[in-house]
Amino acid sequence: MQFRTNKNGKAHPITQKRFFTTKNSAAVFPLQDKNSATGVATALMESFKNKTDANEQLRIKRVLVSAANKAKASGHPEVAEVYENAYKQMTIVKPTTLQRGHSVAGTSLQGYLEGVTYDQLKAKYGEPYSDGTWCLKLGVNETMTIYAADEDMKHLNKVTKWHIGGWKENNENVLKTIRKDTKDLKGSKVKDAYAQWKKPKNGWLTQKVPESWKKDYGTVAAWKNKNDYIQIKKIDENDKFRQSLYNEGFRFEIASNRFSTSHHKTLPEAKTYAKESMKATFDAEPSDGAMPESGTIPRDYSDRFR
Repeated sequence: MQFRTNKNGKAHPITQKRFFTTKNSAAVFPLQDKNSATGVATALMESFKNKTDANEQLRIKRVLVSAANKAKASGHPEVAEVYENAYKQMTIVKPTTLQRGHSVAGTSLQGYLEGVTYDQLKAKYGEPYSDGTWCLKLGVNETMTIYAADEDMKHLNKVTKWHIGGWKENNENVLKTIRKDTKDLKGSKVKDAYAQWKKPKNGWLTQKVPESWKKDYGTVAAWKNKNDYIQIKKIDENDKFRQSLYNEGFRFEIASNRFSTSHHKTLPEAKTYAKESMKATFDAEPSDGAMPESGTIPRDYSDRFR
């Protein structure tokens, strides 16, 4: 048996071929044949992509949920899975709250918006200007832009990496605004075009811990500053050299070529200590491996060094 879904989202059994209709598409919802269900789901996904109204998109998703539930109830989970997979691939785009701008004067490359398609941006911000640029207001007199690289202008439908333009003096706010406004776009990621040249606030950079470090040394966090490093390692209960420390309740060790080794009972405590130690070296030149001079270690933590 097949079901018809009315405008209120309720499903009714039907005995003849009838249709659920949106403004621009129609589809029969088969509940027993997987191939037929795949065709319907594909058509609805295409219709969903072409919708710019969030309410219309939501309506299509609700109908798919209803169809999936009815397919399960009729004993055809493989058909229900088709509708469910289509539902999962549909992301409703929230209309932007940013007003459209008109002038790009004073803007320059500030970052990149990756993992987003032309159709997603079009659904979010409407039609771009003739040169493929979206211009958005940021504040009273300031604007920011989203645009493709010159070599990508002829095939915008294939672009997934976009340039973000704005005023250089307001770099952080531009990227923060775009990141917040596009977080509902599936796969979106904002990157700073000048991150590699920006000096970290305290001169230390957070390192991504390699899997080999985690496995071989128990490293859970790491930072570096030119020739210096700080690592937080987890103390293993089978470590014979640190058995007494483990028995006393210490679970983490800080190892560094700049500071003395210290031990802590919780990870938050170890991270706080490490950050305070790094903060104490602000504006100080990185060492060549020698111990820091007296007074550079935070007094509140001096008794924790071992």
